[in-house]
Amino acid sequence: MLGASGFADNQAMAGSVPADATSCTDSASRQLVESFISSFNKGDTAELDRLFSSDGFEWYSTDAPGARVDREAKDRTGLMAYFAERHRGHEQLKLESFHFIGESAGGLGALGNFEFELTRMADGLAPTPYGGKGAIACWSNPHTILVWSMAREPFLRARLPLYVSLAGLALAVLAGGLVILVRRRRTITRATRLARLR
Repeated sequence: MLGASGFADNQAMAGSVPADATSCTDSASRQLVESFISSFNKGDTAELDRLFSSDGFEWYSTDAPGARVDREAKDRTGLMAYFAERHRGHEQLKLESFHFIGESAGGLGALGNFEFELTRMADGLAPTPYGGKGAIACWSNPHTILVWSMAREPFLRARLPLYVSLAGLALAVLAGGLVILVRRRRTITRATRLARLR
């Protein structure tokens, strides 16, 4: 699985962002990601074509279903056909969390780096937690996506407080059940002893 982190790290080592570079902000980057997910879910390939950079595109990668890795992940010319195919497979994405990491310098200008978590579902794929990273071309106006890379996660970190609460509730119910069980056993034991004494 290709990762956006290596791309961002390599670009960051190239130096600081030029002073005249167009800025990528947290809100603008999030809006771009939300626009991608909305267009992806609607199967709007015309809008998707606009949202993905044609100048400097690096890759779009994911695992199965619709695995897109290695050379195929870097194929910008086949990307819209891929999106159309995934729409026919009823693939849907739901953004669960977004974190803008910041800007770094790239070969053509400033890059906006981000990470995300989402729920991915499709034919043959029940709602499944995914995490990933990406990069935005800040030099383009409007901004466009250069990198999108996602893979399965065991759980959504964004929902960790909810999981902790549910685990606490489950433990409380279990503890309550154990207390009731112990009390019943004591009652049965006492009744048995009384019966023997009679």
